[in-house]
Amino acid sequence: MKKIHNEQGYTLLLTMVLITVVVLLFATFTMKALSQQKQVEQTDDNYEVTAIAEMGVEYYQAKILNVITKYAEETKDYILKNNLNLPEKSSEKTSYKQEQLRSMNDDIIAFLESSKVEKNFTNNSNFINYKISNIIEPVDSIQGLLEIDVTGRNKTKSKIITAKFEIPSDLEDYQNSNDPNNDSSNIGHLIIPPPLPEKQCSHITDISQCYFTSLNDFKKDSIQNKTLYFKLNKNETFPNSNNFNDFHSTLYIYGNSELNFDHISGNDIKLYTESNLTINKHFEMTNSLIETNKTITFDFNTGSDKKMLTNSTVLANYLEITQKKNEKYDLELIDTTFCLKKEPSDLTLSQIKLLGSSNVYVLKENISSSTQSGIVEYLPVKDFNSFCNLGSGSYNSISPSIDGLTAEIIYK
Repeated sequence: MKKIHNEQGYTLLLTMVLITVVVLLFATFTMKALSQQKQVEQTDDNYEVTAIAEMGVEYYQAKILNVITKYAEETKDYILKNNLNLPEKSSEKTSYKQEQLRSMNDDIIAFLESSKVEKNFTNNSNFINYKISNIIEPVDSIQGLLEIDVTGRNKTKSKIITAKFEIPSDLEDYQNSNDPNNDSSNIGHLIIPPPLPEKQCSHITDISQCYFTSLNDFKKDSIQNKTLYFKLNKNETFPNSNNFNDFHSTLYIYGNSELNFDHISGNDIKLYTESNLTINKHFEMTNSLIETNKTITFDFNTGSDKKMLTNSTVLANYLEITQKKNEKYDLELIDTTFCLKKEPSDLTLSQIKLLGSSNVYVLKENISSSTQSGIVEYLPVKDFNSFCNLGSGSYNSISPSIDGLTAEIIYK
């Protein structure tokens, strides 16, 4: 029997199937490509709008810095020309400085209020702008933490960055950290103060939402496992025994003026002062950070009280160790880093005892690499910041730039 092979239409069917498969694959690839393109555009928009907001922060930061620098220069010139440093003119000097602070603050706030109007730019075909969307003035009308929200916008998105600025409390001592004539302009900070609570402590139950103005304002044995803030605004001496070894709490101690301690010991203490720091008698700290913008002095004139740092870091402008003639007591450093912006005397260096992995680093701006001499290692700026661990890990972001004015940058 004869078999019949009829393949008419098979080739057409196969061709249509192949075309369908190709079309489906092409459509799939096209959809994926379009989706990826959209994601890329969204990513580009995110980067762009963040950059716009950062641009705004940098702009307002520079403007505020210019106002502060202007008033600081005026204040210093006026005090010098009118001999206000004379003892009999101290009250006049204080009144003038306070009035300058008020005027400066008024000018800053007036500028920021006027900046709530969008500052527009044209970038190719996209319309972009930034503006200040919120202002929180310092609790103290003439000093403290000023907070602004900067909103950046492009065609499709918006981004908010919060910037917190520490308004100086003394224009006479103020130095612009961006001034090239400032020797320490490129030096970071060991301690970046967190935003202090707005209220001063009046009752023990308020400690999580307030700050103390004296180390003697509370009963240490009744507070455990807390974070406590101390804001010391005047020259203070603490004659009592400030022993925090059994405290089991983190202490942030900030002083705007000179601080003197007869006794202080403890663990996990962050001590910062804008002026001189003097340790007169017993001193023993572990796992702590100490920073002073001026001189730290260890005074052995009262006897052989122990002065020791363990697993800690110190940043100071200068170091002095004083004691009676023909007596020899040492400042003991155990696994501790001691960083100085100016070289101490040979006598002071001879009174430092290094134990474990301790180091003494001294800033030397006119060298390109580190050099060792005795117990001191001299470092250029870049190595000084790195070896002393200055300015690292303290912010949500490292951009925009952090300087002596900016306390915190938060990306929202």
